[in-house]
Amino acid sequence: MICDQTIVLTGFYSRQDFDTPLRRIKFKDPTTGKMVTQEYHVEGPVMIFLTTTAIDLDEELQNRCLTLAVDESAAQTERIHRVQRERRTLAGLLAHEQRKDLLKNLRNAQRLLSPLAVVNDHAPDLTFAKERTRLEKELKKAEGEIARFDAKLSNEQFVSRAPEEVLSEQREKRAEAAALAARLGEAIKRLG
Repeated sequence: MICDQTIVLTGFYSRQDFDTPLRRIKFKDPTTGKMVTQEYHVEGPVMIFLTTTAIDLDEELQNRCLTLAVDESAAQTERIHRVQRERRTLAGLLAHEQRKDLLKNLRNAQRLLSPLAVVNDHAPDLTFAKERTRLEKELKKAEGEIARFDAKLSNEQFVSRAPEEVLSEQREKRAEAAALAARLGEAIKRLG
């Protein structure tokens, strides 16, 4: 055998056509010595792991994923350093040994548990907040336009060189974008 690969397609359209992982095995045929590829379709769960530096996540993505966030505050860093220092003490070593015993007991308890199917009778009635998502996307766009107009209008070179009618038009467009952003913000608040 030369290679054994599991291929998972993650693109939106390709994932619709190929929702299960593909398995590709490549080997040399012992009789002919030629390379041979065989494909197998594998049933099973698929996991996609994404990372981002974005502060706000898309609501559609949060609806489909488990989101884990990292606390990067100075207070959290100090807590981490304190725990690291405490681990090097006698009390820290004793606590580590006690933790190992506790984890052993918890693992033994987990072995006694049976799977439990959970049913949600209201599942057919659940909906996705698509109107809120649409409004939030429009709000972000309007806020981006406001920032663009603010950057232009605060640029001294632009203001000194542009004719007054251009400046007036930019201020008017900025006001329209701000009014739109306010309306969208109010609509989002009404949705709850």
